[in-house]
Amino acid sequence: MHNQMGLGGGAGGPGGLDDLLAGQALETRTILMFGELTPALARSVSQQVLLLASRSPADIRLLVNAQGGEASDGEAMFDLLRGAGPRVLVIGAGTVANAAALAFVAPPRAQRFCLPHARFSLAQHFGAARPPGADLLAAATAVAAQRQRITALLAGQLGQPPEKVAPEVERADWLDAEEALAHGLVERIVRSVESI
Repeated sequence: MHNQMGLGGGAGGPGGLDDLLAGQALETRTILMFGELTPALARSVSQQVLLLASRSPADIRLLVNAQGGEASDGEAMFDLLRGAGPRVLVIGAGTVANAAALAFVAPPRAQRFCLPHARFSLAQHFGAARPPGADLLAAATAVAAQRQRITALLAGQLGQPPEKVAPEVERADWLDAEEALAHGLVERIVRSVESI
């Protein structure tokens, strides 16, 4: 198998590090989502989830240390992770912010964990670049609708009222692991990925 899991074309091509990592992901059913949540990273993680889901109904672990990205990429990941078939267990490590935070909360709370030094921010980046000549009013209306939709999604997944979550979607407040636990982001703080 040569890079069928969409890990990118890095180290050494066929038989290189990417193929080794792809094989280990298949064996351990663990996916890494690290770095800026670009469309390419969202696609790569989605391909891996779908491939693992097609091979077995066993749980998939998704280790997240990601931030940035457009809210629309987070929405795509949210929908995919909720509808994957097998349970997806997400583990926050390092920084989980922006679009990645939206993807992180997709599974039910009982399937969300974090390592002790994880940090979270629910702030989102709305409205991708408009094409030249785009209608500004229509664009503003679309962004407002997206903001309201994402606030409702986050509030529902956290068990919080939308009016409490709305300011967190707008500004980069940070929660440490204990605060994330109290806020409904995670079910449990774990010491290792293997303990899940």
